[in-house]
Amino acid sequence: MLIVAKPGDMADKQLFAVDQFLMRGGKVLAFDGAYQVDASQAGITAKPAPEGLAKLLETYGVKVDKSFVMDPQNTPFPVPVSENVGGMQMRRVQMMPYPFFVDIRSSGMAPGHAALVGLNNATVPWGSPLTLTAPEGVKAEALLSTSKGSWVRTESTLDPDFNAHPDLGFAATGETGSRVVAATLEGTFPSAYADKPSPLMEGAETATGSQGTGRTLKKSLPDAKLAVIGSNEFLSDLIVGIGQQLRGQMHLPNAQLVVNLLDWSVEDTELASIRSAGAYARTLEPKTEAEIRRFEIVNYVAVLGLMAVVVLVPRWRRRNAAVLTPMPSSTKEQSA
Repeated sequence: MLIVAKPGDMADKQLFAVDQFLMRGGKVLAFDGAYQVDASQAGITAKPAPEGLAKLLETYGVKVDKSFVMDPQNTPFPVPVSENVGGMQMRRVQMMPYPFFVDIRSSGMAPGHAALVGLNNATVPWGSPLTLTAPEGVKAEALLSTSKGSWVRTESTLDPDFNAHPDLGFAATGETGSRVVAATLEGTFPSAYADKPSPLMEGAETATGSQGTGRTLKKSLPDAKLAVIGSNEFLSDLIVGIGQQLRGQMHLPNAQLVVNLLDWSVEDTELASIRSAGAYARTLEPKTEAEIRRFEIVNYVAVLGLMAVVVLVPRWRRRNAAVLTPMPSSTKEQSA
């Protein structure tokens, strides 16, 4: 399997190599979003990613939209906050809602897909929506989808403003709805270089006079597979570093998903089914404030009820034992 992760600007020969690898029945896992993100003490900035890989994926039936996807169902992000303590400015890191870190739960996962076995959730950071336009002979399936409340953003400002937008740090603009952020495709793919000269031929003409496409495989073998995740940062050093700051729990499911995709690509799905999924904290389904308060009240009532049982039941048993204990025979004769 070939993993193409945040490759940057790819030369034509490199794109041709990826294309022909897939045409030979290879398995490709591509991480490609519309933007590249840089986070530093000065803030978070984004710039458009090179389009070479995106154009290649579009030939196979996956279009990477030029926007960010944002979701009210998200994973918190550590944000530096300045505070005035005793006349001194102090900076501390506070976990804040961050709509760019889309939190995918079971409702947004493809039911029964082999790559999702044992997976409870996944985080797609700074992701882009994917549009599936699979050509004939290719089976496409949405692997991960955002919630119905998600929206898209084309602006490159990624720093939240909680003064203007206290809830999420950003304004929810545009049409809301579920968006695909990861997909799998398999079947007979068309080559992006079927009607183009091979970059390896360097413009040399064949005996027939056509540009050198004779050695180019124009369609793939039927067992070729492609998986696309619409994020350049899905498992980057930046995301791994953030996960380590949070005791390594937040983004570990992303690593499990990648390993599951490796098993899916080679059809060794039994490994995914037996792999231990308990190495990280299991994430609860999102709850509203009313549901959280209801659970809290139920817990308090249950604890108080259990304490009452522990205290009152022994007293009730001692009292009944004192009443029901028979008097000794000698005591009965004396009383008579």
